[in-house]
Amino acid sequence: MALKEVVKNIYTFANILSQAHQSTVSQWDRQSFNNALKWAKFCMKVEEETRDKSYRDILDKHIKSLTILLSPVSLLQIDLMKLKDSMFYLCKILSHEGGKSPHRFNVYKLLGEDITFDDNSTELQAVYIVDRLVNLQDVCMYTEQRYERFLEKVFHELLKMDSTWELITRILLVFTDDNRYTVSADKLLRKLLVLMYSSIIDINCRFWTIDRDLLCRLCSYDDELLDMLIQLLWRSADGMEPVYGLDDDGTLYKWRPVNNKVYFTYDNIVDILKGLVPIHPRILHNIQTTLRQKSESSYVNVYKDIIKTLSDITRNHLTCITISEGIQMS
Repeated sequence: MALKEVVKNIYTFANILSQAHQSTVSQWDRQSFNNALKWAKFCMKVEEETRDKSYRDILDKHIKSLTILLSPVSLLQIDLMKLKDSMFYLCKILSHEGGKSPHRFNVYKLLGEDITFDDNSTELQAVYIVDRLVNLQDVCMYTEQRYERFLEKVFHELLKMDSTWELITRILLVFTDDNRYTVSADKLLRKLLVLMYSSIIDINCRFWTIDRDLLCRLCSYDDELLDMLIQLLWRSADGMEPVYGLDDDGTLYKWRPVNNKVYFTYDNIVDILKGLVPIHPRILHNIQTTLRQKSESSYVNVYKDIIKTLSDITRNHLTCITISEGIQMS
């Protein structure tokens, strides 16, 4: 059998593994199961008969690249060594599929294989997904444009998951925090960021509500994202109005959004600014300048109160920056 035909048949089995994680697997009849078992046996035979063959490495690379062609989109990890246990993987996936809880289903569907994560462990999921994306990029036998289309499909699949934006943020942070990844991985990070920009431009996007520390950490690696965040903070502040009335804590008024177009509350704005300053001490001057200019627009405005609330933390960090710069100059 020609190499092209062998790869085509293995692709058929890979698609079966990927589809086995879909809800439609419950509709499989006896013929569907028998067909899946037939392709599993075929793959096991291919692995056995290609041992010590000169073309095995080339075949293995083609097989690893098949993942980006799968439909539905998947991060299935498949190679000749895995094909040796094709029957085991198929039976394990089919036996476990019915027991998966709904909140984990989408993750398993994307991975297209049996991987166990701790419940709600978006960090472990992120590491695995990044490893697969980098590996697939390195072994890909197809054009860069085809890989980019695959990456878009993966990203849109991620958007359907529970804890969508926390997972995507952690994926991006894996690239930035882990020094194992190469220059090619940096390009992959940029592509993912570009895909993200179009989705988060809306102030009502849930991305802006993720954990403050995660948000600020990610912004520390991308100036464009940082600029977007700061501009959204100012837009939200511009849309605030005071609500008068003695509160339980003794304050005479509080700030609230004028309409639903403003997503960040006053407390959100202050909290995020507090998180940005320690990570981005160099932007402190720009933040202070903007706050000062905007606070002079009227006698009572939200920016004056933001300055008061942030005064302690900004004063402390200005002192640290001054000391640090003095040490460097000496």
